[in-house]
Amino acid sequence: MGQLPEFDTLKQLAESDPKAFNALRQAYCQALICSVPCRHKHRMQAIQHRIDTVITRAKTPMAGLITVSCMMHDSLARLASQLSRFQDHPLCDLPPPQQKSADVIDLADRKRRRSPTGPVEKH
Repeated sequence: MGQLPEFDTLKQLAESDPKAFNALRQAYCQALICSVPCRHKHRMQAIQHRIDTVITRAKTPMAGLITVSCMMHDSLARLASQLSRFQDHPLCDLPPPQQKSADVIDLADRKRRRSPTGPVEKH
């Protein structure tokens, strides 16, 4: 869709023509949803529908913003809770795999030591 307009431009549009602002917002949201892998599209559309419903039902734009912001924070808190459960999982207590040492052979050096008639003697 291109570059998102500057904040001040969006603010002015929202104040002067809320319908045009909403149409632009919807277009950018749909473009983002279309860009995600198919397996995530349905979930993204459901989340966007929920956000749109909250914004539409809000008494003021600020009330909608606060409600959507709270939804986002709740979602992040649930994610953090899920991630902390993994930290308590027994597999997370395993020590990191030990690095094994190996002999490194310099192939360029081996080629230099060979002559056309056979290997060169080591010094």
